[in-house]
Amino acid sequence: MHRRKVLVTGATGFLGGAVCADLRAAGGWEVTATGRNAAKGTRLPTDRFVPADLAEPGAAAELTRGQDAVIHCAALASPWGRPAEFERANITATAALLDAAVGAGVRRFVHISTPSIYGEHVHRENLTETSPLPTRPINEYARTKLAAERLVLAARGRLEIVVLRPHALIGVDDTTLLPRLVRAAGDGKLRVIGDGRARTDLTCVENAALACRLALEADAGRVAGEAFNITNGEPTRLWDSLAQFLEAAGLPTPHGRVPFALVWAGAALTETWSRFVSGKEPVLTRYGAGVLAFSQTFDIGKARRLLDYQPTLPLAEGLARVGHSWRERRKETDRS
Repeated sequence: MHRRKVLVTGATGFLGGAVCADLRAAGGWEVTATGRNAAKGTRLPTDRFVPADLAEPGAAAELTRGQDAVIHCAALASPWGRPAEFERANITATAALLDAAVGAGVRRFVHISTPSIYGEHVHRENLTETSPLPTRPINEYARTKLAAERLVLAARGRLEIVVLRPHALIGVDDTTLLPRLVRAAGDGKLRVIGDGRARTDLTCVENAALACRLALEADAGRVAGEAFNITNGEPTRLWDSLAQFLEAAGLPTPHGRVPFALVWAGAALTETWSRFVSGKEPVLTRYGAGVLAFSQTFDIGKARRLLDYQPTLPLAEGLARVGHSWRERRKETDRS
């Protein structure tokens, strides 16, 4: 049977690696993966891995040649960093990949955007794909990802564009979200920020990878030119979910509360210190404080209707799975 060809960018990252694993398990696709971590790339479940920097001239053209589709996961996803670095990774690289895909005759282009584009330091619930965006993006990541998303959507008509906005990914291979909490909990420094009532939508990375495959395979008449919010579809109190994860990991759960205004002021000071003195990412940014203190939930009805998206890994199982993985890691560390 002829297998269609797909390029997965950012394959050595958290979501990109999960997408490769999902495509390999589902079958029907010949997967070319690319990323900047060559050592990790050789261990991916793919047909071919090509290390590359998409922002380098000519790199995208070489990678897209002969491909039927692209899933663009590559990005600089961080609450902190230099504006020029975000622009290079999130805007320049995306523009190069789009141009290359059009030139190579690629049919479907699945772009991974972010719900951070909705970000504000206020409670926002049941956000849809057409909910108003803030007048000013919440950080450089949100600013450059919004610009990249608009570039991609402007290519409608030249490519079958599908945009996904997966929120707060969790999984065993996460190196961003939960590890920060593990460090804080292990140091005994984790406190509930605000009143503890903030609600959120977490997303098991396996479900986000499924959404990517559905976006790849869905009928163009239903999904081309559309953007979709992606979550587990299980809004929950954020601090309850974090406590569930930490308990499964054998770590102390948050104790005590800190007023948001106090955390905000402290984060502002550490950002100033990092920007002008240390040059290192702050332990906690104002963006991070807001994420932990304010509700942000999403309506995924559009994805359910048009992508036939039905999350397969429940949140409770996903949190337990990741927590147990961290518990085993700590045991191995103690034995070594």
